[in-house]
Amino acid sequence: IMATTHYSSIKDFAKQHDNCEDISWSEALPGDLVFYPNDTHIGIIIGKDDDGELLVVHCVSGYNNVVVTGTEGFVSVKMFYINYLPRFSIPQTQS
Repeated sequence: IMATTHYSSIKDFAKQHDNCEDISWSEALPGDLVFYPNDTHIGIIIGKDDDGELLVVHCVSGYNNVVVTGTEGFVSVKMFYINYLPRFSIPQTQS
């Protein structure tokens, strides 16, 4: 998303945040964006773990750059959408 939309700085994260639609955490789907306070960091929802908790891919300089974590530290979630790309849902796992 970052390369496609040419966003690369905190200032640009704020622009991206402002151009997305607010959603609740329970509505979050893969491709939705999550933000730290004051838009100082951004991640992308990529799915859920075995416990049903959201997973986020983001860059962390001290951990070989790209990591997958939970939502700790992220305070808001927004739907990033491109008009020609449909949203999709997370498949439910069998218990």
